[in-house]
Amino acid sequence: MVNLAFVPSLFFGRDAADFCSAVGWGTTALTAALVAYWALAVGIAVIRTSPRPPAPPA
Repeated sequence: MVNLAFVPSLFFGRDAADFCSAVGWGTTALTAALVAYWALAVGIAVIRTSPRPPAPPA
């Protein structure tokens, strides 16, 4: 599904000033954002599924 977001970069040339170009800042920003979101999701999943020690008896 994410690959569809990069389809416009195939048709906008190699000018780095263009948002949708293959070497432009749009594809770079989107890739960095996806990596950051993935790391955030994995971090939350790891924290939520970590085993907790049993509570001491009162």
